[in-house]
Amino acid sequence: MWFGKAMAGLAGLALLGAGPGEAAAQAIEWRMDVSIVQARPEAKYLGQFADRINENARGRLKVTVFYGSSLGIGQADTLRSLKAGSVEVAQLYAGYFGRDAPDLALAIVQGVVLTPEEGRKIVAPLTEIYREYYEGWNTKVVGWVTAQVYDISVFCKQPVNSLADLKGKKLRVWSKDQVDVFTRLGVPAQIIGQNDLYIALQTGVVDCALYVAAIAKTISLQEVTKYAAYLHTYSPLPSAIGVSRRAWDKLPPDLQAVVLEAGDWVYRKALDNILDSGDEDKARQEFTQAGAVKFLEPFPIADRKALYEAASEVWKQSAEKVGRRAPQYYRTVSGALEKIRQGQ
Repeated sequence: MWFGKAMAGLAGLALLGAGPGEAAAQAIEWRMDVSIVQARPEAKYLGQFADRINENARGRLKVTVFYGSSLGIGQADTLRSLKAGSVEVAQLYAGYFGRDAPDLALAIVQGVVLTPEEGRKIVAPLTEIYREYYEGWNTKVVGWVTAQVYDISVFCKQPVNSLADLKGKKLRVWSKDQVDVFTRLGVPAQIIGQNDLYIALQTGVVDCALYVAAIAKTISLQEVTKYAAYLHTYSPLPSAIGVSRRAWDKLPPDLQAVVLEAGDWVYRKALDNILDSGDEDKARQEFTQAGAVKFLEPFPIADRKALYEAASEVWKQSAEKVGRRAPQYYRTVSGALEKIRQGQ
């Protein structure tokens, strides 16, 4: 695997046993920008990645995690920050990079994955595409964190569980492809970052939001919506753990091995749990018992089919329009999905 050569460097870990005074003198400080809040399941893995480095580096390298974009780096600006070396390490979610990397943002779109198992199997080709792209931004990919293949639901102030109901509402989404898909379906949609979503719903900027029941409480969505209904399966965009090339090149080889080992460890740990629906089921039960959010019947099959067809068309047409590497990415990932469905 990609980390294979680095694993040989683990033999150098014996060199990390420096005395307290020497370790303190040599300490390297890294700030890690994480766009999601600490309560998110993916954030837990990112924190464990940092903890593992801090433990195994024995004082020579310290990674401090800043959650919820608390370093002041916008979600769309992470690639620029890593390239400039203004932050040492960061979570990279391709769905936020439509401005700087429109072709990468179209490697996959929401609504084209039909089952959780498809979502798990599509992670491998996506990570290879993302790794190559990020390298062009002076960023070293040292690991991955894959979110669970969530159910995507529509959370609203009023009961909505059909496209007909949704057409009269203002919908929050998180990527341009989603804007294009819902526009095609006759639903006005706009991009709002998760850290701004609560206020947007509270003040009426939007009436509804695409979100995940399992993590809705992390932004108190139950306080500003009262109803939810399942719409489609999440298309997983594995988050890369990217290190600024400037910071990486300054790191001694034995510490590079420590970082890569932590990245591999957390990637395997998160991937093992990608199909776990326990958080989703628990969240629905808690919401129902508390009377906070009522889960309606899912959107009709005909509506879900219409969404899939619209998403598939937008994906292909947008890739052709954007050009650059987008058509190649579209062919690679859509082809992989087709093979998965054929049992290959």
